[in-house]
Amino acid sequence: MKSIKLVILLLSLSFSCYSQKKETIKIPEGIVYKYSNPKIVEKAKLLIQENLINNSKYDLADTNLIIGPILWRRFKEYEKINTIEGGNVEFHVDNLVLKGKISKSIEDSKIIWDVFRDEIKSDFKIRKATEFELTYYWTVISFDIEEPLLIVETKEHNYILNLDPKGLKLFWLDEVPNNNKNFVQYRNGEEVKDIPKGEKETAIESITLLNTDEELRENTSVEDLTEIINETKKILKIYL
Repeated sequence: MKSIKLVILLLSLSFSCYSQKKETIKIPEGIVYKYSNPKIVEKAKLLIQENLINNSKYDLADTNLIIGPILWRRFKEYEKINTIEGGNVEFHVDNLVLKGKISKSIEDSKIIWDVFRDEIKSDFKIRKATEFELTYYWTVISFDIEEPLLIVETKEHNYILNLDPKGLKLFWLDEVPNNNKNFVQYRNGEEVKDIPKGEKETAIESITLLNTDEELRENTSVEDLTEIINETKKILKIYL
């Protein structure tokens, strides 16, 4: 009888472990992503949800909270945010310098959360990040990505929330850039959505062919050269 009970116990433990299996996502090549215990991720989801719904809760607030560059473009216009003194930061993305903000006190972090909470309203869902969202976040930060990293998705915006796995305090808040073309373009430190008039096309000034004049006359026709020029234009149209 004891052996039967032991088997039942082992089966129940195996089902319990299976139910806590971590939710894996596709990680882009070159990005370091560290999974957390599934219980921690679920607890983080619940905390975010509770703190968005209840205006009196600030469980995620800590001394330091960074507003990433995409979200800062909008948040810097809010009067409440402008009461936060100092804390201006810069993010170096390749050769670009993007601006952001960091709070230096829990009270400042609460102000940021209040503005964020006002934007969310009630229609949202909390999920893990997509490949594109991870790629964007990786270009801005200077550390390995570690869960809980969660996305608050709304009809208008998708927000990146990265929490400290030990204390479950929010230390990074940003917005996912528009990814209609699956990439982000910047000019002078700002995301570019529309190319100004006069810059939509790139003219070909010259094409250098690594052949002698004699070789060209013998082996290349006008039609061949025309095709080379047309194909070059297609490449420029795709990548510029």
